[in-house]
Amino acid sequence: MEKTKITMKIFTPLLQRFHQQIDSVFIKRDALLNHVLKSEVEYLAKDIQGQVQSSKARKYISGELKRLGTTTINVVVDKSVAARLNSIVKQSNLVRDAFANRLFMYLLSSDRLLQWLEMPLDVSGIKAKSEYINGEIPTSPLRAVDYIFATPFFYLRLAAQEIHDSGLYLLDLPDDFVGFTCFMEDKYVPDTPEFEKHQEKLAVMWDELELSFLNTSAKEVKNEK
Repeated sequence: MEKTKITMKIFTPLLQRFHQQIDSVFIKRDALLNHVLKSEVEYLAKDIQGQVQSSKARKYISGELKRLGTTTINVVVDKSVAARLNSIVKQSNLVRDAFANRLFMYLLSSDRLLQWLEMPLDVSGIKAKSEYINGEIPTSPLRAVDYIFATPFFYLRLAAQEIHDSGLYLLDLPDDFVGFTCFMEDKYVPDTPEFEKHQEKLAVMWDELELSFLNTSAKEVKNEK
């Protein structure tokens, strides 16, 4: 298989933690990323199918990622993988490094991240499609590794679908990680007309909610008397 190099700009603390983790289990970085990318680019394409991100959204996400502080790395992958990823980027106008950072983040899947996403820390917490999670992991260490890495994001994806009815690449992340967003509507992009309209709509909804709460509270006080 012909190889090529692609450049990735990864949030520096995330990259450092990733390197520590793969070194501890003796995994080669580029081989791992190439393997994961082969399947995940197709899931990315499925999640954002038919969506084209605006230039303003792309610029905003790129700027937020840069603000976090990144380290540039070169990764050797199959030419077919690089070509497919570039095609998806071109079609959807997504920030390629946003996808790359989300990929690294999911590979690590810290307890704090999973808790924030309201996803279980182990597969026993996944209830839907239980027939897919009751299979026995092989006793053989190498076969067990092969079993898990055949589809490394399988359980994460299952949990995301069950809990949020969403693909992994459209899940909302904490505000600090806007730079990891694979697709953003303009109503969430500051300084756009869509954003202003959305904020006005939210303000109206909040006023109505607050008024409803105050009226309910007043009635409760009156009834108590």
